[in-house]
Amino acid sequence: MVTGLGFLMASVAKDLLSVVGWSIPAIIVLSVPPFGVLFPGTVTAWAKLIPSHYLADTLHKAANFGASWADLWPNLLILLAFDAVVLWLGATVLKNKLR
Repeated sequence: MVTGLGFLMASVAKDLLSVVGWSIPAIIVLSVPPFGVLFPGTVTAWAKLIPSHYLADTLHKAANFGASWADLWPNLLILLAFDAVVLWLGATVLKNKLR
């Protein structure tokens, strides 16, 4: 996820400082769902639209409730699909920018 998002940010940015500028909002958005795990009830259902929700939910279930692969595979499948799409999109956009 981080590599794909990094490629997308690098394709939008013109220099190192603009990469940092684009990274800060992305980090803030991706950090919202883990707060829903740390403080239940603080984040509403819209946070499930952010892919880091599925990572935080998977870690929470595995670490705190001893969830098995059978319980975690839907989250992992969603993460894999999102990561594959973002990595492909980021690599394609960055490749086109560098041509």
